[in-house]
Amino acid sequence: MRGCGVVKYCGKCGAPLREGKSFCPQCGAEVRHPEPVAEPIAEPIPEPVAAPVAEQPSAPAAVKERRPRRGLRRLVTALIVLVLLGGLGAAGWYWGLPYIESLRPAGELPAVSYSYMSREPEIEIDYEAVDSIYPSLYNTTDYILLVRATSEGGERDVMIRAEVPGFTQVYEQKFTLGSQLTQFYIHPPVLTGELSLGSAKQAQIVFSVTDIDSGKPVIQDTLPIQIMSKFDMINYDPVLGVSSWDYYLSFLTPESPGVLELKRNAVDFITGYTGGQFDMMQGYQDSGLFGSNIELNTYYQALALQGAMSEMGVRYNNAWYSMSQSGDKMLQRVQLPDDTLSSKSGVCIETSLTIASALQSAGMNVFLIFPPGHAQVAVELWPNSGEYYLIETTILPVDGENVNSVVTYKTQQEWLDYIQNGYGDGSGGCYVLNCGLATALGLLPLTN
Repeated sequence: MRGCGVVKYCGKCGAPLREGKSFCPQCGAEVRHPEPVAEPIAEPIPEPVAAPVAEQPSAPAAVKERRPRRGLRRLVTALIVLVLLGGLGAAGWYWGLPYIESLRPAGELPAVSYSYMSREPEIEIDYEAVDSIYPSLYNTTDYILLVRATSEGGERDVMIRAEVPGFTQVYEQKFTLGSQLTQFYIHPPVLTGELSLGSAKQAQIVFSVTDIDSGKPVIQDTLPIQIMSKFDMINYDPVLGVSSWDYYLSFLTPESPGVLELKRNAVDFITGYTGGQFDMMQGYQDSGLFGSNIELNTYYQALALQGAMSEMGVRYNNAWYSMSQSGDKMLQRVQLPDDTLSSKSGVCIETSLTIASALQSAGMNVFLIFPPGHAQVAVELWPNSGEYYLIETTILPVDGENVNSVVTYKTQQEWLDYIQNGYGDGSGGCYVLNCGLATALGLLPLTN
């Protein structure tokens, strides 16, 4: 036998069919052959092991679908396009440049200019001036002229110049302006030499700004201003809404000629008063005359200054403060110590300023005391003692009857009561002003 096969029969007549024939040899009917089916392949049976474990048949590996690589195609296409465009552009430039050159007249390439780049920087300036100058307070003033300036479109150097003829020196300063707003506080120094400041007068601020680069003036102006007398002081400032007691510090002159003469006369007074035992104004130095009562050194020096002022002919001017109104400000006329000594007259604040200046000149710790409507002086008994003498500077002339009332001692409780209720009648307390703060506050007398 060639082999075993499956015998097939005609489905119509039942005659046996030959393999591979499409028609029945008996009846001629068409024979249909079914599609071959793959026979399953028997897998080998695994050999048994000592501890057989049933294994789960693994899932057939998924067949990964292979997709066309579109990104690479696009990249290659883009590169080809760029190369073609570059080639076309180079060819156009090469063949077209001679034609373009033939259209332009011979010569250099034309310059390109922009209007905003060729525009000159523009200087803008705004300014304002004070309406009055108080000579006694000039050192504390921040400015007499406030200038605000910018330069749009680039930096610019300018020269600012200002002066008050007859009162100040010329202020001249170079500044560089930019786009940022800058403020300048103009405060010219006072003229040297003797100034005529005994009365108020009208004056002018001469002001100019010059562009240094072009030499052209930007601003030229003259502004009116009033110079008050050297005796004028702002007693009430409406901006602050309070009395400006601190301004009195600008009238202290511890090293003025008149105050130094007062100290020399005080030595003569105390020498005669103590029979020659005490003959110096030495401040807080122990003379050795008073044993453990070293504070008496301070007592006799304070008394000597008041006695010397009396012997120089100064008398108390029993008048109300010389007040006046200037616009919305309340002014007071106050003499400097040298003017009080030369005029031989002064109100309470003026005699107090004179004695306080002399004590300051001796290196003592001094205070101005302001009970309602009055002014006095306090001096510390000894450094860091925390105790003070009260000096009534209006006791003039000094004589045998009132000498013991000039300098009085108060305990700390008495001082506390006095500060809170000066006269004990409910009229008000006292304002205390430390004369040592004059330098720290910049409240110094006008010096030129």
